[in-house]
Amino acid sequence: MKTMTLMFAAVCAVVVLGCSNAGPGVTKCSAQSCANGCCSAAGECVTAASQSACGLNGLSCATCAGGQTCGDGVCRAPDVVVDAGPVDAGSGDGDGGIDCATLALDPMLGDLVLRNGATLVQGAVLPTGITTVGVNGATLYGVGSDHQLYQLGSLPNLVKSAPLANVRSPADEAANASVFLGGSLAVSGTQLLAGYTKSGAGFPGNVVVYDTADAGVQYVSAPANYTAVGFQGSFLINGGQVGGATGAGVYALDAQGAFGFSTFDAAWMASNGFTGVTSNGVLLLGYFDGTDFQNHVRAVPASQYASAFAARTSFPLAGAVDVASGDDLQDLTTFGEDAILVRGGYDSNFESFTTQVTRVTMSVAGSGVQTVSAGRPVPFVEATHRCTRVVFAVGGGTQLLLGVSDRNGRRVLRVLP
Repeated sequence: MKTMTLMFAAVCAVVVLGCSNAGPGVTKCSAQSCANGCCSAAGECVTAASQSACGLNGLSCATCAGGQTCGDGVCRAPDVVVDAGPVDAGSGDGDGGIDCATLALDPMLGDLVLRNGATLVQGAVLPTGITTVGVNGATLYGVGSDHQLYQLGSLPNLVKSAPLANVRSPADEAANASVFLGGSLAVSGTQLLAGYTKSGAGFPGNVVVYDTADAGVQYVSAPANYTAVGFQGSFLINGGQVGGATGAGVYALDAQGAFGFSTFDAAWMASNGFTGVTSNGVLLLGYFDGTDFQNHVRAVPASQYASAFAARTSFPLAGAVDVASGDDLQDLTTFGEDAILVRGGYDSNFESFTTQVTRVTMSVAGSGVQTVSAGRPVPFVEATHRCTRVVFAVGGGTQLLLGVSDRNGRRVLRVLP
């Protein structure tokens, strides 16, 4: 097999323990008193990072394994050479030559490890063929590799219903067109939105809007649609154009039709990226920058977009703060006020792998002109050997769902970060 050097950080396995109590008259080491360091066994805040005392936010100091260094409060391995094969097929190696075909895997988590207080609430095997899910209350819906939209029920008992709608438009279905299903199933009220694209100039494609209340189906032209999210009774679609509206990178689609909502700066040479919205009204609008070849996500407070949305006009995304970027950014969703970021890469066979999932709190300040600041990234899922990958991340209300895949198949996990 081919070998390659992975330039992504391998995060060490750290058992998170509560910090010891300090002695009389000494401030207890905690997240509040030791935000820039870790708590030693003696209850002291250690801010000078080292291989023997690594950590941040008042967590217990970890000792990094041989060859690892401490960076940003996390033990990191140097570049490793991986004899990489198709991980999902179970025939390749994971991180550092680990054989994913024989490595013992947890029935739900696989080789993923939860960190920093995260817990697994529920898990279930995904019904055959389901590529991504959306959640409305406690009910899950899914898009199948057969291009059909299904109701799946509630965790932990997921069963495909009869098909609700065909994601492919009637014309593309009649032509049996080869399509690339989108990676998101967006939910807005009683409506669901899924999309696809095709090969060709401008990546022609459509989105389908299905109403669970009356089984109504609507198809809308949406070339280059990449991701979507439900937003204030409408959908925001990160794509090339929607319903004839042009000239923007992010579009809004509601009962009145589509309009350009946010424009990308021409200097970015941008193509489409990730989309999300937090519970405190921060829009997370992403794009792939053709100048630095990285995914970027910018955070937009309500004061910057509210008037444009009400007037059905667009605003420039260039004025928003860049809160996440990297060529390892693979997916984005939200949970409460947190952005949830999936990071990873690709091996020599172009199979994707996951390194970690982090949460970043979006804080809003100001009552007139608002500003957004991003907190420190907190990793809560780590792939210890890269044998299990996160294939989708979906936030919905009080639920955060992670789709995972390895040699034992596909599963969906409800995680409390």
